[in-house]
Amino acid sequence: MSQILLQVRRTNLSGRRCVPPPLVPASPLCVSSDWKGSSKGHRRQCIPDPHHTVLAASSLVPRPPQPGFSGSLDSPTVPGSSHTTRRPVATSQSSVSQIDSLATAPTLTGDSAFPPEVLHILLASRAPATQRSYAAKWARFQRWCSTRLVHPSTSPLAQVLRYLTSLQVCGLSYNSIRLHLVAISVYHDPVDAVSLVRHPVVKCFFKGLLRLHPPLRPPVPVWDLNLVLQALMAPPFEPLSVVPLKFLTWKTLFLVAITSARQIGELNALVSYSPYTQFLHDKVLLRTHPKFLPKVVSAFHLNQSIVLPTFHPPPHTSPEAERLHTLDCARALRLYLDRTVTRRRPSQLFLSIRPTSSPRPVSKLTLSSWITQLIAYCYASASGPALQEIPPHVTAHDLRAMATTWANLRLAPLHEICRAATWSRIHTFAKHYCLDVESSADASLGSTVLQAAL
Repeated sequence: MSQILLQVRRTNLSGRRCVPPPLVPASPLCVSSDWKGSSKGHRRQCIPDPHHTVLAASSLVPRPPQPGFSGSLDSPTVPGSSHTTRRPVATSQSSVSQIDSLATAPTLTGDSAFPPEVLHILLASRAPATQRSYAAKWARFQRWCSTRLVHPSTSPLAQVLRYLTSLQVCGLSYNSIRLHLVAISVYHDPVDAVSLVRHPVVKCFFKGLLRLHPPLRPPVPVWDLNLVLQALMAPPFEPLSVVPLKFLTWKTLFLVAITSARQIGELNALVSYSPYTQFLHDKVLLRTHPKFLPKVVSAFHLNQSIVLPTFHPPPHTSPEAERLHTLDCARALRLYLDRTVTRRRPSQLFLSIRPTSSPRPVSKLTLSSWITQLIAYCYASASGPALQEIPPHVTAHDLRAMATTWANLRLAPLHEICRAATWSRIHTFAKHYCLDVESSADASLGSTVLQAAL
């Protein structure tokens, strides 16, 4: 996706997405090992929704491993099996015995009809982050019901819609309110023999909500990619071989993110050594840690390598080509790995930049903050015609939209853009990520009309 490295300066607007509410931890509960028995007096009848699998609470799944993949790359075996799995699993989630440290929530069928090892697999159908998010939203709904003396699991449909209306009054977006409904439907009893998300009254409610409060997103990027790239070709980001580690790390991370269009979670799971990092004569191949699971777990998403291009490699025929070579990902990665190589280097590609501490893995939040700090620094250091106000609401996730939009503008094939960004459908790019970076061209019509006065 080297097409994005040469840009034209555009006008910026502000505005971005909302910050999700904090998550609420769940309380622990032990599940009885006598799974064959069931309490008839407390059996709940649940009608599964074909579009939303009814699972237990989010905390029924063991806590995910901490950020950073500094452990061994050896493939562990699943407990109780004599065969080695094709894809390693995290050791913190592989033991069936951890099913004993589950948290309170309705079970899949309302009783203990499944053995622990089966329940462990069923509960893994949702990502831990998704289950924690559902649990937090359900806890919020429970608090709302407690103030109105309403049982949350059997609350009337009118009360559920009243709660969703209160979320809109609080300023939540249309998509956020829909996510709250999905979370509630996981725990709520069916209404009129259908789940909440499929109830016709609920569908009518959201259709009206969409007409009254349509979701809007910024049509143009909130920051200028051209300004940032120009700053990366000048001090303090060059010469790259002698710059401080902070600026070397910032620049390397930004170039990898903008040319790969991958999520921060994938960048955080990159491994620094072969065969997960390979330098070829015209590109760099990167692979995530084998224990890492992407947002969408499928063969397509699990086996996609990150391919980074070389950009204006030597020999250079002009000073401009030599200057553009400073944006080469392969060059930045080589220098970064040479600078951070130590006898005890963790396997994670991007490490902490504190000079007083030994190299340590960093979290996804840290990587995101580095990207936003780099953009803010480039704006703050700009001068002359490039001087602009630092844009608000900049997020690291903006880079996916910025990278894929510029690649599309430079006539990169859409199927290549979707493959690089690990999107299985073009619809994802068109609906959620495509930005209007050519908005100034729309003014040509008005200018042509006004020329009639000449």
